[in-house]
Amino acid sequence: MTKYWVYVNASIVAGIVVAIALAPTVLMTNSVLATMLGGSGGNKDQRCNGENHTINYCSGYYRGKGDCEDGNKYKGKDKHHTSAWRTGYKAGWKQMGCR
Repeated sequence: MTKYWVYVNASIVAGIVVAIALAPTVLMTNSVLATMLGGSGGNKDQRCNGENHTINYCSGYYRGKGDCEDGNKYKGKDKHHTSAWRTGYKAGWKQMGCR
């Protein structure tokens, strides 16, 4: 019975060591793949404003159009968004005739 517990404990320790060794690789691979595949909105595969743009640009564009239409204040200088989002917001804002 003691032999059984030695194998169980050894297996647990080995599993923890493997998990610790693989964690950085798995975490880095996901972020690298997201960047390469455009998960952060890097690919210009969204259609808005008559052209292909990034998803961030188009998100800002439609938000800018909506804010202008609804009479909301201009939010295109918000530093919490990417520069592509802010550029899209400004384009959408102007598209609707707001200044």
